[in-house]
Amino acid sequence: MANIKILIVEDEPLYADQLEILVDKLEYEHLATVDNSRDALACIAKEMPDLILMDVHIQGEYDGIELTEIIHQKQLIPIIFITSLQDELTFNRASRTKAVNFIV
Repeated sequence: MANIKILIVEDEPLYADQLEILVDKLEYEHLATVDNSRDALACIAKEMPDLILMDVHIQGEYDGIELTEIIHQKQLIPIIFITSLQDELTFNRASRTKAVNFIV
């Protein structure tokens, strides 16, 4: 399997654990799991991920959608949003970013 590095940005420990298990099962490299926008930006500055699995609602100064916009101002890293929210406002905000997909 290609050495694809995945960053998980998720503030719910149970969901983060499930994503880590999935990444490992698919034999990708789990770069890190962080629960807030500041740590996500620090991780990206330290080592560039090939893909980010991003929760929409995370801890920190920015939510996942705002964080995606900030990341994409510097690097066009593929991002997949992950959320339990199904409201139209969240979907519309997320769809304006250059995210690869939106998984509910």
